[in-house]
Amino acid sequence: MRFLSRSVHTTRILVVGAGRMGAMHLRALGNNVGVSLVGVVDPRPPGWPGISWEPDLEIALERLRPQAVVVAVPPGAHASVARSCLRAGCDVLLEKPICPQAGEARELAEDFRRAGRVLFGGQSERFHPVFRALQSELDRAPGWRSVRCVREGPSPRTTPEGGAVLDLAVHDLDLALRLDESLALLETMETGTGSVRVILGGAVRSVEIVVGYQPVRRRTWEVEGECGTWHADLLGRSLDWHPNSGVRTSLGIDPVDALETEHLRFLEACRGGEWWSDLQIQIRAVDLAREIIDRMGGPAIES
Repeated sequence: MRFLSRSVHTTRILVVGAGRMGAMHLRALGNNVGVSLVGVVDPRPPGWPGISWEPDLEIALERLRPQAVVVAVPPGAHASVARSCLRAGCDVLLEKPICPQAGEARELAEDFRRAGRVLFGGQSERFHPVFRALQSELDRAPGWRSVRCVREGPSPRTTPEGGAVLDLAVHDLDLALRLDESLALLETMETGTGSVRVILGGAVRSVEIVVGYQPVRRRTWEVEGECGTWHADLLGRSLDWHPNSGVRTSLGIDPVDALETEHLRFLEACRGGEWWSDLQIQIRAVDLAREIIDRMGGPAIES
């Protein structure tokens, strides 16, 4: 992986955190002609040729002078790292969840807004081509009644704060709120297989979310409407429509990369585009995740 400085009109971006998510951001940024990657901050050298490395954030901000920063460190450090970038006058793309606590996320967002800088939430699944296609289908057929989401995968090396709820469920909570902002938590329980089952309800709709650390990765959505059911597989990048009386058909999916799309939207926000209302949905998802954790009596599910 080699990054080259492009034209003087590109945005100078620094990446903080070179773990799994940071590496994914670096690869996606390498495909963006509007970006000049100025360096990476991490305690250990990432070992990528052509990328400036600095273990100290404050020194990197002073020496490399980025205009924007992608933050992909553990959630507990999100607020402090983002505020360091804010003091340096940078716009920030902050990985999910914005902060482990919604109140802290709101304070951070207000600090950025008062300073006239952008705090862009890193919920890249909202740009996933399968979800975008499903969202378009539901916009054209608003009579959907229920959703069942399953998001499971192998345990991480280190259990993140909030366990699978704040690590995994926050994705589907965010996506569900984009379909119906009136959703509220109705019920939560542990399943017999060690996952968490959550029920959300709105005025006329219900959403069931199942998340947990399991050997097999699954990211599926099943949406029941008045005339049939949509079957979405985010890992398999497929969306099928099964009418109540008819043959199941496969719908077309745009072959775009969610993270690359997220970076484009971030750059648009840095140039004056909207970011505030989108961030509020992500903070609301953290609210719901914390409510689930509180009802479960702790950070369920752990690895």
